[in-house]
Amino acid sequence: DPFYFIYNNNSNGFSLVNSDGSRFTVIKGQRYKIKFYYIATETESAHSYISAIVSSNIETQNVNNKQQVVLQKAVHSVSSDWYEIEATFEANVTGYIYITLSGRNSTNETNSRYHTVFVDNVSVDLLDDNYVKVSYYDGKTLKESSIGKKNDKIELPILDVKTGYEFIGWFEDEACTKPVKEDVYPSEDMKYYAGYEMADY
Repeated sequence: DPFYFIYNNNSNGFSLVNSDGSRFTVIKGQRYKIKFYYIATETESAHSYISAIVSSNIETQNVNNKQQVVLQKAVHSVSSDWYEIEATFEANVTGYIYITLSGRNSTNETNSRYHTVFVDNVSVDLLDDNYVKVSYYDGKTLKESSIGKKNDKIELPILDVKTGYEFIGWFEDEACTKPVKEDVYPSEDMKYYAGYEMADY
């Protein structure tokens, strides 16, 4: 049966367990894919977030002390259909996975009160060596990263425009002399660097 939880002022959630009842644990540095299905009922004006987080805190009620958000999805209104959601991630800490429901800070949280979300078929897979990580840098600042299977299509991010400059794409070197030419994941972990040129106004 699907697990369900109701948002009522606080973050609500549950941790994943193994078939023998022990806590499911992810290991720092290893890469995973998490997937589950959800459906929302009640409260048509609701604005809630359903999230998957990794935390070394064993107490469910203290998951606000989160250490890594690996997935977050805004849940609006009422749905009659089950939706699939998934994400790949590299664990930044050894700990437990929690699925949580919380109100959006940008809205009146009373709009989300008693918002009910059902979750079913949660799976977490350990990724093998066919998956690689691409880290995206703006200078020396890490902006984001993505994990995908070698040679699968990659969606390169587009950064916000800097005043007086134009974003011209991603490069394999910090000096921005070797442009990224492929639209697929590389054969090994890579760092990509954002390239800019002076805007011509």
